[in-house]
Amino acid sequence: MEYEALAEELRQLLGFDTARISECGMSSDSKLFLIVGTRKHSEGEWTKNGKPWSFDYVATKVVASGKDEDDLRASAAEYKRLCGMTMVQYLREIGIEVPKSVEDVAELAKLNQFTHRAFRA
Repeated sequence: MEYEALAEELRQLLGFDTARISECGMSSDSKLFLIVGTRKHSEGEWTKNGKPWSFDYVATKVVASGKDEDDLRASAAEYKRLCGMTMVQYLREIGIEVPKSVEDVAELAKLNQFTHRAFRA
């Protein structure tokens, strides 16, 4: 199937420079993946033969997936919603108690250790 129109719709929704959709799997088991990209310039990040080497590139990542086009749209919308949240908002949404005063470094350190353990499990 061709997904150029859907990729463009989702690129505009999410605000990336590029987007493409990859379909993986066999017929009824296939899954769609939205791969988005941001144009970048590597000014002074690399060397070639000992000299600075700059070039343009597109940094890509997968941000949504789904079993069909509607599911992919819903996944992309959820990605956008989550990107608009702070970590504290997200943690509260999933039911993790966050101290009212997030400026308290000791409390944040405990929270960081807890979330690190929770997401590694």
